[in-house]
Amino acid sequence: MNPLSLTSLIPLMHEPIDDSSFQQWLSQEDVVLFLQKDGDDENIIVYAGLPHVFIHAILIPRFDVTTEEIDKLREWNFGVSRGWSLVSSGDTTRIEHPLALKGIPLIESGEQIVFLRSFEGVRQKSSYVELNQKIAQVLGLHQLEDRDAWCNLDEHGDIDEIVKNYSLKHLDIDGGTVVTMRRSELVNYATAGGYVILRMFDFARFRIGAFSGHGEQRTIRPIGVSETIFGDLTLCGTAESFSRGVQLLDFDPQQSSILSDNYERDRGTKQYATFIANDFRHQRV
Repeated sequence: MNPLSLTSLIPLMHEPIDDSSFQQWLSQEDVVLFLQKDGDDENIIVYAGLPHVFIHAILIPRFDVTTEEIDKLREWNFGVSRGWSLVSSGDTTRIEHPLALKGIPLIESGEQIVFLRSFEGVRQKSSYVELNQKIAQVLGLHQLEDRDAWCNLDEHGDIDEIVKNYSLKHLDIDGGTVVTMRRSELVNYATAGGYVILRMFDFARFRIGAFSGHGEQRTIRPIGVSETIFGDLTLCGTAESFSRGVQLLDFDPQQSSILSDNYERDRGTKQYATFIANDFRHQRV
């Protein structure tokens, strides 16, 4: 997602007024194209909670893509607010992993990227986003609250926003949240950890004021033709539709190139300049 073109989200969120455009919108022909384009952008959506739009990305171990494994991954069904927790069973208590989901080993072995948290005691923290601290520390990122981002310094010494939380109030969206992460940094972390990116998506389209539940008349078909997107589109008559599935983003640069890039970043050739300063106040050079 290009941070300068957040308005490209508007067609996904706002139902058209006229019937012809609304029926075209229900077909969801734009969903696969949007996910593919965003996956190739410089900044990738790792979470989006918006009207009619839900996207949630995690990291899972690299695996051999088979129909059986994809079918298991498509059963993934929980939100971004799930985190570490205490679980009691009988006389025992244990700490449970955020991605603990029995029956899906790939997800259980994965890592959450961001967490949506809330704290009723402080108005400013009633709902906020946290970045996985392991990711933040490995990539050398620091949270700057005034920017609502996790940042480091670029090669010029300027602050560089790597993970960014966007509030879309300027688009007349109340409570909408989009979190993006710099593609290159996500690739570095995923490759070093042996991960691929898995994004779950859920697009539900209907007229908000007239929605009374999914209708009985349903037609189910694949969401689109793609080698990396797996999901179904369900059409409920002419009043609503919903799609749900997963997208795999497997960026696999050579491990040596990542090590080389990090080495050059830390040990690159430094250039120096000599200056002559005239201190007129004290009459000295």
